[in-house]
Amino acid sequence: MQRKRPDTRSQPRPRIGLLVGDTVEVISGKDLKQRGQVSEVLPREQMVRVAGVALVTKHQKATGRSRTMQRQAGRIQMPGKIHISNVQLVCPTCGQRTRPKMELSEGLKTRVCRQCGADIPRAAVEE
Repeated sequence: MQRKRPDTRSQPRPRIGLLVGDTVEVISGKDLKQRGQVSEVLPREQMVRVAGVALVTKHQKATGRSRTMQRQAGRIQMPGKIHISNVQLVCPTCGQRTRPKMELSEGLKTRVCRQCGADIPRAAVEE
């Protein structure tokens, strides 16, 4: 008898108000009060990766056929995942943590800081 799995296609997708390039501050955990830029957003897991925060060590083996094509071997530090409830957006104007409110202006939604009232722009992603 085969087990029937729940249909997860109709479940609402979680909405994350953080974007890649936003500056955030960690509000709980071992990296409390550290700030950094969001490097990756994982909406299904409700997690973000923040550059320089929650570093994890990955033990990596050298791979590749020739010496010039080899990947670096050894212990490599990389940012780990942090749940979105443990980080909070930082306003670029006033530098304080904030829960942004969404306002409609000229038919576009914009994020606005609750402390200073300034617009929080979408960060330009460099690739």
